[in-house]
Amino acid sequence: FYYCDSLKTVTFGNSLTTIGKGAFEHCMSLTGADLPNSLTTISDRAFYYCYALTDLHIGSAVDSIGKDAFFDCFRLRNITVDSNNTYYDSRENCNALIETASNTLMQGSVITVIPNTVTSVADWAFYAMKDMDEINIPGSVEIIGKSAFYTNDVKKVTIGEGVKTIDEGAFQFCREILTLDIPNSVTSIGYRAFRACQKLIEMKIGDGVAVLPTDMAYNCIKMEKLTIGSSVDSIASQAFGTCYKLTDVTCLATTPPKANYDSFQNYDATLSVPLATVEAYQATYPWSEFSEIVGILIGGDLNGDGSLNISDLTMLISLIINEGECPSCADVNGDGEVNITDVTLLINKLLEDPN
Repeated sequence: FYYCDSLKTVTFGNSLTTIGKGAFEHCMSLTGADLPNSLTTISDRAFYYCYALTDLHIGSAVDSIGKDAFFDCFRLRNITVDSNNTYYDSRENCNALIETASNTLMQGSVITVIPNTVTSVADWAFYAMKDMDEINIPGSVEIIGKSAFYTNDVKKVTIGEGVKTIDEGAFQFCREILTLDIPNSVTSIGYRAFRACQKLIEMKIGDGVAVLPTDMAYNCIKMEKLTIGSSVDSIASQAFGTCYKLTDVTCLATTPPKANYDSFQNYDATLSVPLATVEAYQATYPWSEFSEIVGILIGGDLNGDGSLNISDLTMLISLIINEGECPSCADVNGDGEVNITDVTLLINKLLEDPN
């Protein structure tokens, strides 16, 4: 039925066992696929580019789903799997197709709620999905696969503390996202992971990742604020190319990361760095090209209440006197040590803002 682009409905008999390669590819008017319990095999590209498909039911006997079987079915909303299927499931009525043994979300839908038992999101799982408002990626997920949300028009993305890898092109061309907060658990970001997120205003990169790859956020033309985590030691060519509107860049690394001149586009932005490292950034190219480099306090909130107060000062003094193990937030000036200088800076900060 390849390219039967007027085909709207199909009734599958109860003796069907296999849907062959590309069987319904480019059936662009097909709206539903209720697959019988006799079916065991869905071959490669079986429903490729069935972009009117909104409803999908997987029967109890399906044990093999081929590559790109539902690729570019970007209007999928309702995905269910028979509860007796031992290979695939749609647990917790999540409206997604999950490979049970690996806890991998293979195919998402417009209204998917990712369960907190899923450990990875497969390549292309949410490719080009239309009318998605938001997606919450829980902390159980460790890997967001290659191009998982490529050209998806999702507006809000929450990435849980637990994600370790954001693969190549994972959010490329997600043009509706306004803010991105990449948690400290992320240690690997792939090539062009956030390229051309054209409405993105603010990006925060956590303290776990070391390398920011080529074209990572290239052509994020509206991005104004960028925070780079403390573990970054290398920023590749064009990582933030054509980000013309950047006005505030914060880099929390205590050693200026290696970078190329074209890693950034706009050096008229203000660069904020840990207080103790201002001179190092001023002496390191291309960081020295920023029009203004200012020092900031990067810690001090020892009790974790979201503000600086006398309780934080008391805890800091106690840690130093008793030689206790110091959390990273005790290093107020970001010089890699916790000592009386941090106490002085915290006192000064409290005197500036007693509230």
